[in-house]
Amino acid sequence: MSPNGGWSITVEAHFYVILPFLLIIAEKRPSALIGFVLAAISIRLAIYLSGLDIQQFAYGTIVGRIDQFVFGIIAFKYKRIFKGNHGLAISVMAIFFAIYYLFDLQGGGKDGSKVWWILLPTIEGIAYCTLIAWYDNSFSHSLGPVSRLIGKMGEYSYSIYLTHFFFVFQMAQFIAAHVMALDNFYVAMAWSAISFMLMMPIGYISMKLIEEPPRRFRKKYVV
Repeated sequence: MSPNGGWSITVEAHFYVILPFLLIIAEKRPSALIGFVLAAISIRLAIYLSGLDIQQFAYGTIVGRIDQFVFGIIAFKYKRIFKGNHGLAISVMAIFFAIYYLFDLQGGGKDGSKVWWILLPTIEGIAYCTLIAWYDNSFSHSLGPVSRLIGKMGEYSYSIYLTHFFFVFQMAQFIAAHVMALDNFYVAMAWSAISFMLMMPIGYISMKLIEEPPRRFRKKYVV
């Protein structure tokens, strides 16, 4: 496994290797992409039955993340289904929260049964693609300062993810030792929001110096 959030770079690199084939299939028959998801589920089942660490493969490799990529492509192709479909979005959100609540009750990613990881990536992929496609196609988004700030949060979010491991635990320890205890959920959430905002400048620097330079070589692949 790559250190910190580096696993995601490896996964994305693997995805871009197979992306041309996915786009060809998506252009001719988008529903056929489900075959990649079924293949990934079968591989995860085989890994689980073999006694290997299924959580590591499902969380940190393309074997677990291909579901999200594929469902994202499918959602783009069938985006008209999600436009204004608030009932679908609310239902998927409620079911997703309920499943994750049950997952957490049974120990979550730390102490829970590893069998969850056979289907959990698929469940996440369905939920994420539904909610993103619904949000993106159902509303006229403002260009005001709040909207721009939220947009910047999204723009820097991956950079923040990659770098936050170097600070997050020390920040929590400092707050708990010198400001207040973080043993209350709502207090911890409030400090999480503050800490996220403090990470914005770091995310900006990381994006400008590391992630953004290679983007000048990119070309459009969706018309």
